[in-house]
Amino acid sequence: VKHGNDLREVITALKEVKNIGHPVVVHVCTIKGKGYEYAETHKEKTHWVRPFEIETGEEKNPFNGERYDRIMRDYLIQKMKADKKVTTMIAAVPDSLAFSQKYRIEAGEQFIDVGIAEEHAVSMAAGLSKNGCKPVFVTMSTFFQRTYDQISQELCINEMPVTLLVINASVYSVNDVTHIGIFDIPMMSNIPNLVYLAPTNKQEYLAMMDWSIEQNQYPVAIRAPRNGVFYAKNDVDVNYSDINKYKITDTLIKKYDDNDMYIFDGLTKERNYVKPMRNQNKNLKIIDVTNDITYQHANEDLWLDPSSLLSIANNIRKGFNEYLNATYLIDEINNNYNELKIDLTSLESKYREELANTKYDTIVISDDMFLFLENYGLNVISLDKDNENYDKNIIEVKKLIYTGYLKYIFIPDTYTNNNNLNNYSVEKLKLNTLSNLTDEQRENYDYISLMNENLETLKKQLNYEE
Repeated sequence: VKHGNDLREVITALKEVKNIGHPVVVHVCTIKGKGYEYAETHKEKTHWVRPFEIETGEEKNPFNGERYDRIMRDYLIQKMKADKKVTTMIAAVPDSLAFSQKYRIEAGEQFIDVGIAEEHAVSMAAGLSKNGCKPVFVTMSTFFQRTYDQISQELCINEMPVTLLVINASVYSVNDVTHIGIFDIPMMSNIPNLVYLAPTNKQEYLAMMDWSIEQNQYPVAIRAPRNGVFYAKNDVDVNYSDINKYKITDTLIKKYDDNDMYIFDGLTKERNYVKPMRNQNKNLKIIDVTNDITYQHANEDLWLDPSSLLSIANNIRKGFNEYLNATYLIDEINNNYNELKIDLTSLESKYREELANTKYDTIVISDDMFLFLENYGLNVISLDKDNENYDKNIIEVKKLIYTGYLKYIFIPDTYTNNNNLNNYSVEKLKLNTLSNLTDEQRENYDYISLMNENLETLKKQLNYEE
């Protein structure tokens, strides 16, 4: 239909195809904003508008202050100028990031608009990333719902370091039933291997973008802030590689310092909060559970290694003994500690005895958190990408598989998918880490029983019959 704004022509075309017995495509060519001269000549600007003057097309209450869309547009323009590998991708909504024609021309071939094809955009971004580019795909929260499969399969299974910028995500006044920006969090947070970041101010927003574009480990989604531009009161992080960790804010510090005692892990960032909390509350009692403890491989060692766990319990016991005045409570704590000491010592003895009498002494792990098993005389080979012997270990593992020795690779129970392990044609067995317990497991299991389960799992490889 050449003149799609002519209702008579449209009706005529529909009558012609109405009774055809096979699928037909009716292509209706329309003029956007037909009949309103300003809309016909300003197609992008009038795609979506706030209240405006009909005569001039100008907004009645324009906002000329600082806006996140313009902040990010200017950031990406500079980023693309500095690095030809950086690519900005849009799916038919360039105005969502204030990328008018002027800025698209400035960006040149580094700006890609795929049209209303968000699924294709994510797949294309994965391909660009695979070939060395640094793609940033930008669209609205509601439109990311169309891309679930592509994010899960093209990006996350293949661990493609693509940046997804989620715009208009929140509860704010201009949302309606078809553009609600609140479903992205439950959708994206349930996709394995995807890192989802939510900045709270301008500096954090730009720092997260910098980190995401330059890192090469994860697919990353960043939820653009809404409802006004805010500035950080303190320095913001610049490296977000330590994922799935919480951060204690000034607000939380003020909340925590109202308490009587702060028990913390002194080998992590938690130690940085002691001084400001003490400044707020001079009577706050402090217990560092890792006093006189070091870990060699990963912080999780502290909770998985029975000897480290006993040291942690002893530090807590000594802290309570120092601060408590009630004798009966001190006696109860000491008795509980002594019982735990017997249990953990017995567990350690069981590990040493049973692992010393297995057919083999070599295991392969996917995460450095299990390297503490070397304490029991095992030869532990790690496929953790952060392990300093990673390249050497890959060669060794391939030899073990080739010779028929290796039957299993041990992975943490928090494991979802690791593309790196898909290259090994052996079964993966999960070891308990204590951090992924269901409510039911917490009621029916304790540390000793879970570690005993781990021992039996380990023995499947160590007593493997070829």
